[in-house]
Amino acid sequence: NRTWWGSDVAKAFWGFRYINFQDEFRLSMANAAGETGYHQIRGRNQMFGLHTGMEVLYDIGYRLSFSYGAKLGGFGNAASNTIQHLNAGAIRGFNSIDQTEFSWNAEFGIWGRYKLTPNIRLRAGYELFALFNVYDAESMFSTRVANVAPLINNTGDALFHGPTIGFEIY
Repeated sequence: NRTWWGSDVAKAFWGFRYINFQDEFRLSMANAAGETGYHQIRGRNQMFGLHTGMEVLYDIGYRLSFSYGAKLGGFGNAASNTIQHLNAGAIRGFNSIDQTEFSWNAEFGIWGRYKLTPNIRLRAGYELFALFNVYDAESMFSTRVANVAPLINNTGDALFHGPTIGFEIY
């Protein structure tokens, strides 16, 4: 990453990023007659690209500070995805695709920092991470499976959020 600081209270950056996102759905079933079925969806995304962002810091005192920040990225998504449906041993649907598409992400976070030593800080906060135009099991799932290949497309989105904690070394 390349980072620029403004008056020690704001930073902007850009850089290269790699994201590996995989999503899988499997369903196995059997009826009273002993016939079995199997349905599997795999979405595999390997994203390479650029991201940019900013962070604004607010110093409370000698040891305590707060900040918020955001990132935005665009990626070439080298995806490899599969849908399989077997019913009573017969293949009812199968499709796979290996292609490169465009995907992007957005992030937002708020953090508090506590200075432990002059060079080490404890950082805790809450972050939101979203991926757009990715291959995921939910967007490729269909309740109707015919004797034709199911569609595979990258219309899925994924959202992750939650608390974070870690150390920063300066």
